[in-house]
Parts: sequence; C-alpha cells; structure tokens
Amino acid sequence: MHDYQEAQGTIEAEQPSTSQANEGKTVSIVQDSSVEELLDAYFAKKEYTKQTVEAAGTLEYQFGSNGNKTATDAEKEKIAKIILGKPAVKALADKKEYTTLEVIKQALSKEVYNKDEKVSFQTFKLGAELKKITSAPLDTKLYLVAKTAGSGLSDKQTTIIIKEKDGLIKGSAGAVLPILEISEEQMDQATPTTGEVPGTEKSEFTGKIENGMVKIPVHLRPKSDDELKLWKEKVSRGKEDGEYTYKFGGENKVTDENSKKRVAEAILKNAKNGNTNNEKIADAKTAYIDDIEKALEIKTYQKDQTIKFKLYKKEKELLYLQAKAQGEKQHDKEFLKADGAYFEVATKCPRCGVLTIEELTQVFPSAAEDRKTQLMDAFNGANSKFGLNTCRQKAQFFAQVLQEVGESINVRNGEALDYPAEELPRHFANFSTTGRLNGAPNNLAYQYGRSAQNNYRSNPEMIANIAYANRGGNGNVASGDGWKYRGRGIIQITFKNKYNRINTRIDNDYPEFGIDIDANNINNLNEGTVASMAYWEDYGCQTEADKGVERPNFDAIVDIVNPSTPSREDRWQNLQRMITIFKVKECSSGEEDSTWHQPLDTIVLRGWYSETQWSPGKSDFHGRTGGKHDGLDLYAPVGTPIYASIEGTITYQEDPTGYGHRIFLEGNYKGQKYFLMYCHLSEYVTGEVKAGDPIGKTGQTGNASGQAAKMAHLHFEVRKAKMSKPSFSPLTEIPELGRAVNINPDQTTQTGT
Repeated sequence: MHDYQEAQGTIEAEQPSTSQANEGKTVSIVQDSSVEELLDAYFAKKEYTKQTVEAAGTLEYQFGSNGNKTATDAEKEKIAKIILGKPAVKALADKKEYTTLEVIKQALSKEVYNKDEKVSFQTFKLGAELKKITSAPLDTKLYLVAKTAGSGLSDKQTTIIIKEKDGLIKGSAGAVLPILEISEEQMDQATPTTGEVPGTEKSEFTGKIENGMVKIPVHLRPKSDDELKLWKEKVSRGKEDGEYTYKFGGENKVTDENSKKRVAEAILKNAKNGNTNNEKIADAKTAYIDDIEKALEIKTYQKDQTIKFKLYKKEKELLYLQAKAQGEKQHDKEFLKADGAYFEVATKCPRCGVLTIEELTQVFPSAAEDRKTQLMDAFNGANSKFGLNTCRQKAQFFAQVLQEVGESINVRNGEALDYPAEELPRHFANFSTTGRLNGAPNNLAYQYGRSAQNNYRSNPEMIANIAYANRGGNGNVASGDGWKYRGRGIIQITFKNKYNRINTRIDNDYPEFGIDIDANNINNLNEGTVASMAYWEDYGCQTEADKGVERPNFDAIVDIVNPSTPSREDRWQNLQRMITIFKVKECSSGEEDSTWHQPLDTIVLRGWYSETQWSPGKSDFHGRTGGKHDGLDLYAPVGTPIYASIEGTITYQEDPTGYGHRIFLEGNYKGQKYFLMYCHLSEYVTGEVKAGDPIGKTGQTGNASGQAAKMAHLHFEVRKAKMSKPSFSPLTEIPELGRAVNINPDQTTQTGT
C-alpha cells in the first residue's frame, strides 16, 4: 500500500518580484556581473510545495456511497474532483506528497463505483522550497536568508544579525537578539521534549554566498528552556507600563493560596470593567492575575485598603536584520526596517493546529506506524472543524482516548462486555441483584454473565442488548440495538442517539468528510477518530477542555465521557502525561484576545432577535409576521464590504434556501470563543484573518433574494457554538457592537433569515 518515504528535493528560494532596490523590500536579482550588492535579507521557511515527477507510492480511496458514475470523461472529472478534495488526499501534503486530478481520472477504470469499493492511484514527491515569511512564533525553526547581485560577492562570507525594533525581550530598541544556529539535519528533526536543545547560541550568523544567496538554518529561541519561557512571557504580555492601585470595597479574607486566587480573579475583573471604587484599566493596557496574586498577602483586607500591581501595554515583538559582506568594498545594510516590513514574533503556539507523529509516538509507544499515521491524518483533517486545535484540547482528548484504546491503539471490535455474573449489577442497572436460588440462576446476570452455571462463558451480545435496552434511542432487547450500538471507536461511543447526533454534527461542521458513521465503520481509525472528535464537540467536552487542564476541568469531561468509570484516577494520570507531551504549560493559545472591528463601516440595525430569543426591542422589528429571528440584520446595499470582527479562522458553509452564502469566523474575544456568522454574501474569503481584514461583500443569496430595496442587509450572528442558535444579546455580550448600533425605525422592513 502507501509508501511513506521521505520526499527529497532541492531547496530553492522564492524569486522576488521585479522592483527598485530599496532597503526593507524584496527586490529582483540584478544579473550584471560587474555589480556587487547586498540586495535583500529576510526570514524564510522550508516548505514542501514544489511538485516533482518522482513517484512516492499509491493511495487507496474507499467510496462511501453507491452510484458513483465514471463512464464518461465528464463523470470521471466530477468524481475525481470530489476525491481530490477528501481529507485523506489533502493529508498527502503532510507526508510531502501530492497527486493530480488527471492521475485520479486515469485510475477510475470502472463505469460505476459503489459503497466500500476501492480505487488506488499514484502519488508523487513534493520537493522543498524556501518561502519568505513575515511572522513566526518563538521556538520555530527557520532560515536567515541574504541575497546578492552580480558576481563580486560570490564565495564571500555574509554576516546576519537579528535586532529588535523596540526591545521587548532584551529591553532596548535595536538590541541584538541571540538565538540558536542549527544544522541542516537538525532543521528536519523534532526538538527533544527533555534534555539539551541542539544548537549553538549566537549573536551573529555567518555563511558563504553561493549562487547569489546565503541561507543559515536557525532555531528562534535561546539555549535555556527557562529563558525561552521568559521570552514567551514578555512577548505575550507586552511592555510594562505603570502600576494600578486597587482599592477594596469591603472586607476580603485571604486565608490560603486558593482564596488568594479567587480574590485575585475578582480584583482583575473589577479593574478591567471598573466599579464604584476603581477606575477601569485603560483600553490600551492590561494586567495579569499572577501579578495580582504576588501583590496579595495572607491577611484580611479591610474596606479602602489598597494593593498595587503592574500594568502592561500590548506591543508586538518586531525584528529586523542587519547584513554585512566584504567584497571590493564593505557592505553593511539593514533590511525589514520599515513599517509593514518588520518580522513579527507571533504569540500563537506553533503546536496548536497540528498533531504530529512524534507526539503520537509518545502517547502510543506500542502502536504500529500505520495506525499512528491513520489517526494523525484523520485528526488533522478534522481538528479545526471540531475545535480540537489547541494543546490543551489535544491533552484532554488523548487522556481519554489512551484509556480506551491503550498504548497500541487497539480499537478492537467494540466494547467486549465479557463480564462475570457478579459484576454485571455493579455496571448495569438492567441486571437484577437478587443472586441465586437453590443453586440455579434466577436473574439475568447469572443467565448471561460468566459463571460456573455457564462454564465460565458469558454471552456478550445478550449482555449488551439487556444493558443498553430502551434508552439512548435504542429499542428493546429483541431489537439488537444494545449490541449494535455498544461502545465503539477510539472513545467508546454508546447508544443510537449518539450516532445520530454525531452524524448531524459531522454534516454541519465537516460536510466534506462525506461518510456516515455507523456500526460497521466506526471501528476504522479514520471514521472512529472523526466520530470521537464530533462527539467531543457536540457533547461539551471541547467547552470544558477550553477552560484548562485542572482537576475540575478534567472531572467535568470524565462525567460526560463515562461518569461511572472505575478508571477515573488512571485517566487523571494520563492527563499529566499528556500535559508534558503536548507542552500545555508552554502554550499561549487562547490567552490572547483579538481586538474588535465592526463587521461594516456603518452599523444600522434593521432587525433584532425575536422575543423567542431575547427582547431588547420588539420582534416586529424583523417583519410583519413577528416570527422568530436568529440574528442581527444590518443595513447594507448589495456589494457593501464586510470585515473580520475578530482575529481567527473563516470557514464556508452554504445554506441555499436560508442563509445563502455564509461564512463562520472562529476566534477568541475577551476570553470567550465565538463563531461569528455572516450571511447572504455575494463574495467571501476563507482561511486565517486578522480583525479588520476585508473578508467579502454583501449580497442577496438564500432567502434574501429579490426585492432589493427591502433586502439590503447583512445577516450577522454572534454564537458560542458553531451550529447552535444564540440565546443571549450580542449587543450586551459585545459592548463595542452595541454602542455602534444605530436603530432607524424607517428601515425595519421585512428581511431575510
């Protein structure tokens, strides 16, 4: 089957566009051999994007439905496009491989393909290229690149120095930032989770110019793990900017560390919001709870007593480069040193959005490579769809999965249910506890459980049918639903209702998956992983994991997954391992909030939520019938630009008969995860965006079509779960939005969804 070989390829820098040679800009290479010049210097990353013709292996695709016609070229093209968009094919890039539409078409040799039939097609290797980047988090491996013109500097040494614009880490503007120089081999190796980090800490990096370029592999971090942690804290927090004096409004007892934390949380909330005794922290500044805890003593604070703690001003950590070379003359220039050109040290954790084989090897040390690869591919295809794209989500999720499947990822064929008769009443209420009478079984436990009466053989199928009968959507004992919908998958999912809910969640959040989860496929690692991730989101585990990895967060998840499990403490120990493996304590994801930007340049409200949701106004704002309405209708003629209100990720999900072309923007704002929904669009973008980025234009799609004078609006929703209706006021939840709304009674005519 698939040959997962390491793809090889020559590294080529991206070719800059033709432009005038200016410092801080990418410029074209001048080919005049009489010229010697330092043209450019920048940060770059090696990406496997160059399509080669070298064969890598084959990929097998299994159809999930009947009647896939491939008799004509047009039919082949249609099916091949669908296959090309499947997660398993997209995941080839993670293995440095790719395939093409034509290759898939050629492999479709039958006239029709039905469910569970398979087709295999060729894959090819992706070669490496260097791509200029403008931002990366600390602890990222990348390249320092310098480019030259002419032949005068060929084979000469070039020195590159990294400097800070404002000195957020080192404390002064223009400070030199020392990081690790590594080897080309170390560039592709995983960083050890314990022990010494490979590399040599340097302030200057020197390389020989070859073919007009020098490239030096580096690791954007100091040698010491403790110092790296300090760097991350400085980048995350910003620059110290004054103190805040907090005045207590009444008696507050701080008796131990737990009460200190509770008091600190209340102080931070009061300081951020402002109250009777304290002014609100300025919008451009912030404070952190650990500084407040340090300021508190174990004592009783009386009314009007005060404490002081640090304030911080959020600033970006920006870097630029100084490059030097000696030819016929000395070259010494600065690059990236201009507004919009600086390299930004990002605060987003680089590990959050992806699951790696290295991580899975630590989680499942006894698992075969192909099983880890299958699990990784399925997880990475779905992690952003179901919100498992942070380190803490991975830690909480795999703490449960490890308990269910063990270190070898043994999914088995579902819950075994091979119980001794004496144990059945303890596990399942449907079994009697009356014991035995006159040496013969008089209850179901002894009839079907392991016992001397049954020669110590159990009947697992009947145990399941009895244990799970008439609940969770299952039928009676005779229906066989108990056995069919017993615990299956990498998180043992039980009951028919859960299968139905999981499929609905997948259809809503991950429609491109294209497979219905049933009892026949849930034990496959691909389907079982996606099903478990959909379960994780739909049943609230994701919400609890977002809160953290402390014992209350963990217990809340176990209470959802399996509240009566005897392995609760084992699962807790699993989580401690996962916290280390996924470096949860080093992760900053979710701690930094996006700023807010209005979705339109001018906010004029045409429709409110109806009274069935909340009623700051009247439901008839939305139309003559006064029917239920689940969003804000904001006045906007067709073609009006719309903007990302927060930083995050945009996904598209069409609803032709209702919302039309709609997008979801997922991101954090003021400590809360939101899904912002923009509807009836004529244009839209997807992918990563920042607050204020243009993301599309309003339109009249879905049920907003026609009657342009009445339908000129953007339907906008603020949700806390992607596919769940809001049950709160967005104008209260997002004060900035509420303050911007302009209610014009003359524009409250009938609108769309």
